[in-house]
Amino acid sequence: MLKFDETKAGKDAPESLRLTNIAITSNFQETDSPYRHIPDAISEQMRDLHTQALKGNVQIIKKLEKLIEKYPRVPVLYNYLSLAYMRHKNFKKGEQINESMLKRFPDYSLGRINQAVLHTIRSEFDKAEEYLGQTMEISDFLPDRKVYHISEVCQFYEMTVRFFIRKRDFKVADSHFAFLKDISAKFDDFHKEKIKQLEDEKEKELEEIREETYESFIVEAHRKEWVEKSDVPPVFTHPEIAWLYENTYEIEKEKIEHLLALPRPTLIQDLHKVLDDAMARFDYFYNQEWQEETHGFPVHALFLLAELRAKESLNHALNLIRQDDDWAHYWFSDLITESFPMLFYKLIGDDLSVLKNYLLEPANESFQRAVVTSAVTIMAYHQPEKRQIGIAFLEDILNDFYDNRDVYKNIIDLDLNSSIISDFIELDAVESYPVIEKAYEACLFDESISGDLEEIQKAFADKKIHFFYDTIPTIFDDYKEISGWFKPMEEDDEAEWLAKIE
Repeated sequence: MLKFDETKAGKDAPESLRLTNIAITSNFQETDSPYRHIPDAISEQMRDLHTQALKGNVQIIKKLEKLIEKYPRVPVLYNYLSLAYMRHKNFKKGEQINESMLKRFPDYSLGRINQAVLHTIRSEFDKAEEYLGQTMEISDFLPDRKVYHISEVCQFYEMTVRFFIRKRDFKVADSHFAFLKDISAKFDDFHKEKIKQLEDEKEKELEEIREETYESFIVEAHRKEWVEKSDVPPVFTHPEIAWLYENTYEIEKEKIEHLLALPRPTLIQDLHKVLDDAMARFDYFYNQEWQEETHGFPVHALFLLAELRAKESLNHALNLIRQDDDWAHYWFSDLITESFPMLFYKLIGDDLSVLKNYLLEPANESFQRAVVTSAVTIMAYHQPEKRQIGIAFLEDILNDFYDNRDVYKNIIDLDLNSSIISDFIELDAVESYPVIEKAYEACLFDESISGDLEEIQKAFADKKIHFFYDTIPTIFDDYKEISGWFKPMEEDDEAEWLAKIE
C-alpha cells in the first residue's frame, strides 16, 4: 500500500494534484469502499466476466442478468452488464443500467466514472464534474474515502485525462496523464495500450482543432488601390525617369549612377510617382504584352529607393504589398520572396510601429506580409545592437495574434506565423521558445511548414541554419541577381530545362 501526503505528492505527481492522506492499494479488500466485500463466487470469475463483457455478446448479457438476480447488492455486476450492452451497441440500455446502478450504489466509484464518461462524450462538462468533483482530484472524488484500489485510481485519472482532452485544456490533461503513468507504473496496473489510446485521443482532438483553426484563419487578400485609375502617364521633374520605362534589368550602370546622383528630394518624389503609376495604369499595362523594358519600371523604382535608403518611402513601398496575389505577382513575380525582404530592410527606420500596423491589417497576402517580418529579421541579424528589438517585434506579433485569436479574422495567417518561426530559428532566438510554444499550442502554425514542436526544438539545437541574407547587396548586385529572370526561354533551353526536372 502506498500512502500520499502533501510532501510526497510533489515528488510522485504534478504539484497541481493533491493527494493528502490518500492511500492506494492493490488489494481490494484493504480499501474502504463500502462495496469491497464481494462474494467468493463472483470474485473468482471477475476477470473472466470482465473479458466476456468487453466482447458484448448475448451470452454474457444473459449470464450477468442472472448473476444480478442472485447477487443484487454487488455493483460490479451492474458495471459489467452496462459495459456489455455498450459493446453490444445498445447504448441506451447501457446508460439505463448505469443510471440504475448509481441509484442503488451512489458512492460506487466506477459507476460515477462511467456516468462522467457519458457526459464528457456529449461535452456536458458541468454534469461530468458533478460525478468527478470540481477539483478533478481523487482526494475530492469521494470525500469520505481514504483508501482506493489502484484500478479505481487509474480509471479515475484516465477519465480526467479524457475530460481535459475533450475540454481542450491540454496543459491540465498532460499533468493528469503524467501522474497516471507514474502511479500505474508503481503497481504495473495500466496497460501500454491504454496509454497509447489516450495519446491517440489527444492527437485526434488536436487535429480537429488544427482543422478548425486552419479554416477560421484563412486570409482572403484584396486589392487596395491607393491612387485613382488613369490612362495618363505621370509628369516627372527629371526626364531621365523615362529610362525606367525603356530599359530591362540589364540597364547600364552609368544610367543608374546618373539617376542616383539627381537631387534626392525631387528624385524620391518622382520614384513615388513611378510606384503610383503601377496602380493607376495597371489596366493600361495589363492589356499590353508584358515586356521587361516596358513593365519593369516599379522594380527599377523600388531598387533605387532602397539604394537611397529612403526611409521616408516605406509607406509607399508597403502599398506594393497590400495587394492581392494577382496584382503583386504581375509586377514582381518571385522578387517578392527573393528580393523584397532585403529591399524593405533598407527602408526600415527606427519606428517599427508602422510595420506592426501593416501586419495587423486585414486582407493582406501571407507571403507579402512575410516580407516585413523577414526585413526585421535581416535588421536583427546585421545590426547586433538591434537584435533584441527585432526579436521583441516578432514576439509581439505572435503574442498579439495569440491574445486576439478569437477576433482577428482575416488577419491571423498560419503561413505568416510559420515564416516567423523560421525567423526565430535563423536568429537563434532560443529565448523566444516560450512564445512559440504558446502559439503552437493554440494551433497558430501550419505544421506542414514549421514542423511540430519537436522539430522546432531540433532546429534550434542543430544550429546549422545558414542565414539566407548573409550579405547586404548593392543595387548593382540586385540587378545582376535578377538579370535574365524574366527572359522567355528559347526552345532548346526550355527542352533542356524540362529534361532536368523529368
